[in-house]
Amino acid sequence: MDIVVEVRWGCPIDSPFGEFKATRMATALSLQALTKPYVISTNPGPPCQPVINYKKYTYTDPGTPARTNPFEIIVNGKSWGKVEVK
Repeated sequence: MDIVVEVRWGCPIDSPFGEFKATRMATALSLQALTKPYVISTNPGPPCQPVINYKKYTYTDPGTPARTNPFEIIVNGKSWGKVEVK
């Protein structure tokens, strides 16, 4: 099962997304989106544009342990719903 997560951010233009940390149980998949390590520059650059950037990232659930009904999907601590396992 693929879970598509849309990550949104402001400045800088490059995505801050680093990886997903996944905790998997039979009744739920909990994903935490982690940022990449970065260094804050002491030399300020040009100001950021007032835009919101976004990109979709896909996490593929390995399917183990076997899913049970209902199966819940949680991203960054928020439940995004439960699905029926058939």
